[in-house]
This record gives sequence, structure tokens and C-alpha cells, in this order.
Amino acid sequence: MLPNGVQVILVPVNTKTTIVRTRVSRGFADELMNTNPGLNEAGITHLLEHLLFLGTKSFPELDNELKKNAIRTNANTDWDETNYYEIGSPKTLETMLKTQASMLGEPLLRDNDIKNETRPVTEELQMRSVNPYVELIWLSLAVHARQRGEHLMAGEVHEVRATSPETVRNVYKRLYSADNMTLVVIGGMEDPAATQAMVEAEYGKIPKHAGPPPNSMQEEFMPKPGETPKLVKIKSEIPGRRLLNIQFPIANTGKTEHAAILLKRFLNRQGAGSPLAELYAQGLVTKVQTDVDTYRDQTFLRLIVDLTMKGEVKVNEVLEGVSSVFGTIAAKGLPETVLNEMKLSYATTHASGSGLMEVAEELSKAAEKYGLDNLDAHPKLVLSVTGEEVKELASRLTPEAAQPTMVTPNAKGTLNPFIKRQVEIVDLAPQLPRMQQAFAEAKAAIPTPPNPFLLGGRQKFIGDKKSVAIIVAPGKDDSKAEAMIEFTFSKGLSAEEKLGLDMALQAFRLEPANALLFSQLDEAGIELDFKFNPSTMTMSVSASGEAAGAQEALFRVLAALRKYEPKAATFENAKGQFIKRIEDLPSTDVSRQALIIGFNQLMGQNTVDLSSRIESAKKIDFELAKAGFAKSQASWAVKGVLAGNWNDAALRQTVPLMLPKAGEPLPKPTVHDEKLADAKYPELMGRVVPVDRQGVARLYPVAVKQYSEEYWAFQIFSQMLSKRLMEVVRTEMGLVYAVQGGFDVLPSGGAVLYMVGDTSHNAFKVALGFTATLHDMLYTDKLTDADFKSSISETVQGINKQLNGAKGRFSALFDQMDPKDTALKLKGMSLTKVLDIVRAKLESSPQKLDAVAVGKGDPVCENLLTKP
Repeated sequence: MLPNGVQVILVPVNTKTTIVRTRVSRGFADELMNTNPGLNEAGITHLLEHLLFLGTKSFPELDNELKKNAIRTNANTDWDETNYYEIGSPKTLETMLKTQASMLGEPLLRDNDIKNETRPVTEELQMRSVNPYVELIWLSLAVHARQRGEHLMAGEVHEVRATSPETVRNVYKRLYSADNMTLVVIGGMEDPAATQAMVEAEYGKIPKHAGPPPNSMQEEFMPKPGETPKLVKIKSEIPGRRLLNIQFPIANTGKTEHAAILLKRFLNRQGAGSPLAELYAQGLVTKVQTDVDTYRDQTFLRLIVDLTMKGEVKVNEVLEGVSSVFGTIAAKGLPETVLNEMKLSYATTHASGSGLMEVAEELSKAAEKYGLDNLDAHPKLVLSVTGEEVKELASRLTPEAAQPTMVTPNAKGTLNPFIKRQVEIVDLAPQLPRMQQAFAEAKAAIPTPPNPFLLGGRQKFIGDKKSVAIIVAPGKDDSKAEAMIEFTFSKGLSAEEKLGLDMALQAFRLEPANALLFSQLDEAGIELDFKFNPSTMTMSVSASGEAAGAQEALFRVLAALRKYEPKAATFENAKGQFIKRIEDLPSTDVSRQALIIGFNQLMGQNTVDLSSRIESAKKIDFELAKAGFAKSQASWAVKGVLAGNWNDAALRQTVPLMLPKAGEPLPKPTVHDEKLADAKYPELMGRVVPVDRQGVARLYPVAVKQYSEEYWAFQIFSQMLSKRLMEVVRTEMGLVYAVQGGFDVLPSGGAVLYMVGDTSHNAFKVALGFTATLHDMLYTDKLTDADFKSSISETVQGINKQLNGAKGRFSALFDQMDPKDTALKLKGMSLTKVLDIVRAKLESSPQKLDAVAVGKGDPVCENLLTKP
């Protein structure tokens, strides 16, 4: 620590870049809210974050100085801290220290700069308010706060605009004291002693003020003894959305945050293993996202629940369901195998990058000394959390601790829902006994706690061109160990490099010289799996036996990889296998499988035109991208590297059933409308393929030109179709887990309106529900002007995102759109016009309907497996 109170942490790891970060331990929570008449400091800490980059006494033209030295900067303001970053080469370390210390200690804060900078700051506030999830978090913090009252984090637009230069300078003098600052320098220092001398010379100049102690967040948010939870309902401008935020304030005591991180990852699990599966199964929610936020001495674990549906929203049932989930976890904790898996996943995710695990270990030492556990020390601290600590945390997430906030649509549509909102406070005292009972019953159901997690061991190995982290931990039972090895490349890999590396690794496995090694590993029960991130290649190994056996296997594979050079013949063999994997159309999402089968039927394709995708991004087939190949690796799809799960043997066996044989005519299904009840199974089901789960797709081909009036009518209709399918087929009928309607123009010309769902029920009923829903939308008065306005609003938002650069895989065709022409077409739309266009096109389509179902165990499907 310097004499003026600045805390200094030097992390002398071997990296090619140097990071200078200063944390000012003051933020939004330290602003004064109307403590004196006319005094309001709302949003000033965020405004100061911007102003400090606009010039200092030593560097009046600070921006020019930073650009001249190729130094990158960033900053962020939070409830309890403001952070400033500079990133550059090691040779610019002294410049970074000089400029950042000058920013913090002697900013100019000129009147004109303050006036001019309010515009970008207010624009940032307006931009953030467009995100309903961010808005909901801010609203929830404000309405449940005690001392700061009803106030949004970062302030409101009118408050920031009213800020005076004198108030800004007063806030700076009060909060930017040297003893509120922590400097961290990471990497690129040949002589730490010399770096320490530079730090003392520059940061020692920053003045120390006698300021107030930091506000406690626990006083703001922790429930008082005997306090009954209340549900705050806020009418907002978010169109058509009902969002519920259930936040649990937890006193941050050391490992609390890190146990919450593991609990969050568990709650966000998808599929059959999701602890929230019952909420989905009952149709109470459409989506739940769990997050963890920490502000000073206060941690929040929050569940953001999407209740997007019409009709009655059963908030009480949702609260009971959440209470039951936490009661179960409080009783049994997390399954040990799941806890281990999440720890490894979290550690390796945060260990990617240049030597981050080494940085984390250094910073964790500093964290223990200074309490700075948010300075990238999370991996080690999360790994140290035990199952008992997760259980103990869940036991605190009782119904009494819940702070729910619900946002509902506001027909008036105010510009800022927090300025002129309509608030309803619902006392949950009548509901509390049912929530408490659900928590208690779940907790009593499973009395046996699991064994706490024990870390098997960790070894690190640093290579010439790569950093390698190896983590070993217990596996699914006591007789197994799981190990993971991660290669971190010194620079990011291009799409072509990743493609080449993938093929080289396949060649590595096919190389005859390695046959003995892989045979031995196979006999020992060891499985290898190669996975890629944008800048990393991760190889996972699971092995029977002691942890040392898994490590030995890793080092044997690592040694073979280091001396391996791909031979031309083996590489060509691997390349052929790689292309075949794409041509086999593997995908684990059965609803998307059904969709791609239907596309292939419509287009008469039985092969994948791989070459056109690799040659040019403009020729990517939208139907393959829609089928999920680009879901997790969008940049690869642009280069034709279509990622997927290539190990699904059952799916590969069904490929011949999925595709029409050469010369085989396409099926000609019958159109069904009001006579749906008399539909014959074979006529309705189309092509059926046996897999473990079931999916259904219905497709209606139409002749529609890209960006024509008809095109936009179908786009708006498809938005309404998705919502209607969610309400009817998923919620009312309970037939599907996930469902979607959409409209796409195909590269081959023409277009298709489609409905696709993932189900475990009778596939015939789902197909029937699809057609009935479409029929009701087109030929009854189920749709309203409110449905139309919501859908056209979402269509416009999608266009704005594209115009602002978020084009992704649609960029090629999107570049052909004329924004002015599109605006005129959308302006002329109405619900009646949309329905007239869609009806006319579907009724005049030469092929009225094509349907596909995949499923196993459905008696209808079983009878149709060989009858396309």
C-alpha cells in the first residue's frame, strides 16, 4: 500500500500484453439522493467515468496520447465500484501508469466537456432501457431498496441532463480519494521492482480526501426480521411481455458469491436434468434465466422468469414452484457428479486466455489479503466450494427472503416506465404459508446429503506456443476420475485455421503410427473428445481408475500430439471424413431435424452443396443454418464449417430414411382445414424417422419474392404464429416442450412458412394442433390489432438490429434490402392486409402442405416408419 492509501497488486506473469486496471471502490450506491433540497447526484458516478477520459492537467489531449501509443481503454460503473482499464504492449507500461494516474488524480472536468458528455451518457441510458431484462433488474433493485428509494441505477435521462458542473466536481472530490483505489498491473513487466517504483512515482501523487465510508448494501436490501415479502407489479412499455424477477438478497460472507455461481449454473441446466423442469412441464413459464450479481457486501441470486403468454398468469404457482426447488436443494444439495462437472466447466472456461489460471492464482492470494475476490480470482475460489456450502446457501433462499418484481405491459406506452409507471404492491402474506409448505415438503423429501466435493488434483504445463491447463477431479463414481486438458493459443484462430486444426486432429486419430496408443486407451476405458472455442482447443478425457491414471493418459496423448506431423494421405482421409460428417446432416435437436427433412423434401435435395458454402458466405443455405448447424458456431457457418454432434450413431443410421432417394417422387399430402378430425395418419404425417425423442414440422411452400410486400406480410404473420403456437399447442394443449413458427426465403428461390416443435407426446396430435392453429388464425377472429402491433414492432426491431451491424449469417441477402422501401411497405400494413395476403398465397400454393414427424415409441410413428 502506498502512503496515500492506494493498494497495489503486481502480477508479473509472462504475457505479451500488459493490463493496468484501477478500481475505485465507489459507485451508484454512494450518490446522494435528495438529501438536501435541489441536490440529486443520480447518475454522476457514471458521467464521471466518461469525463475522466476527456483530458487531465498533464495530458489535456489524453485521447491523442493513448492513440499515439496504441493503448486500448475501457471503463464501467456499477453499484459499488468504478473500474478503469488500459491495455497495451509492455513497452507502454510507464505511459499507461502516467495517464491512468493523471485521469484519476487531476482530471480537468471542464464545464463544456460536462455539458457535451451528457448526450452520449443519456443515449447509453436510453439504449439500455430497450433491453427488458436489464430494465427489470434495475427496476427490481430500485423498488426493493430502502434508503435510496425509488431510483434507477445510473439515474434517469432528465436527472443527468439537469446535472450542474459544480455538483459533478463535488462528487469527484468526495469519492475519488486515493484510499478508495486499488491498482492491479498484470503481465509484461521484466522487473517488478522497477514497476513498483513507477507506481509509487505516479500513483503516489493522487490526493487523499477525508470521505465517508462506503454504504452497506445489506442495509438497503436484506429483509428485516418478521418482514413479509411483497410482490411489486410495474406496468411498463415492454410490448406483450410479462417478466417476473425473483431476487434473493444474500449477505456476502466470503464464499457466498462463489457458491451462488455454482447454484446459478445448476439452475440454468436445460432438458430433463433441469431442476426447473416442472415449471416448464406445467406451462407456468416459457423461459427462466438465473443470474448472480454482487454489490459490495451484498450478493443477489435472481431468477428472471418469462411469462410471455395470454390469459391468466399464475405467479403464485411459480413462487411455490421456486420455493419447492430451493427446498429440494437445501435438503440434498447438488448431485456430486453434477457439482464436479460444473466446477470443471467453470474453471476451464475462466482459464482460457493467456495464462489466466496463473493470473487467477496470483490474484487469489491478493484477494485473501485485500478482500478483492472479484479480480479474476473466481476459478480457484469456485473450485474450493463444497457441496455443504451450496446446501447452506440454498437453505437461506426461503420464501421470506424472496423479493419478486413483475413487469406487465402498459397500454399507454410511456417512454420511460420508471418515470410515469403504475405500481401495484401485493402483500404475499396470504400466499406465504403455501410457499413455506412447498419449501418444507421438498426439504423433508430427501434427507440424505451427498458427500462434499474433493478436488483430485491439478497440474499445469506451459508449452512453447501454447499454454496448457490440466484439471483432474473425481468422476461419476468413486472408481472413476475425469480429466480435462486445455490448449490456449497465443492468438485467436481464424475460421480457416480452426477448420485445418480440426482436420489435423482427425488425421492424428487416423494415423497408423498412433493406432497402438488409441487401442491401449480404448482398452483402458478412456474416451477422447475434441472441442473448440474461438481461441482454444479443449480435449476432454474420462478414465476408469485413479486420478493419476487419467493424468498419465493425458500426458501420453499430449506427447504424441507434440511430435505429430500430419501425412498427406492421412490428412486427405480425415478431410473426406470431415465432409461426410456434414453431408450426414447430424443434429441432436429433433425439432430441427424434422425441419431440415422437410426442407430437403420441398427442394428435392438429397445432397448438401458443401463447396458453395466454403467458397462464399453469400451462398449459405438458410435452411441448414436454421437447422441448427450455426447455432453455437455462427462464424464457422460463414466459412462452411457446420458444427454438430458427430457421435450420434442412431441418427446416422436414420439418414437414408430422411432423404428422398434419387428419382423418388415427393409425397403429396392432403390439405386439411375444418375436417381435421377426419384426417388419416399417413396423409398427415409425411416422412417418419425413428429417434429417441420426437419432433414435428409442418411446412407450407409459397412463391414470395425477397423484400416484397408479400414477404413482409409473411414475416409479420410468422411472429404472430410463433406466439399463437406457444399459447395453444404448448400451453393450452401441453403437447410440446418447445415450438416455433417462422418464414424463410430459400437460396433456391421460393419460400416456406413453417411450424416446428419438440415433443414427447403423440406426434399426430401435434401435427393436428399445428394445422388447427394455422386454420384458426386465418379463418377465425382469433387475432387482434394488439397482436399485429406487437408483431410489427418486433419486425422493426429486427430490422434495426440488422442496420446497426448485427447481420450475422443473414448479411448477404440483407444487403439487398432498401430501408426506405421497406419502411413504406411496413407503414401500409394492417392486420386485415396481412391475413389477406397470407390466405391468398397459401390457398394458391401448388403444394398445399408437407409434414414430417420423427419419433420412437409413438404407435402411429411405428406403423409409418417405412411408409413415407
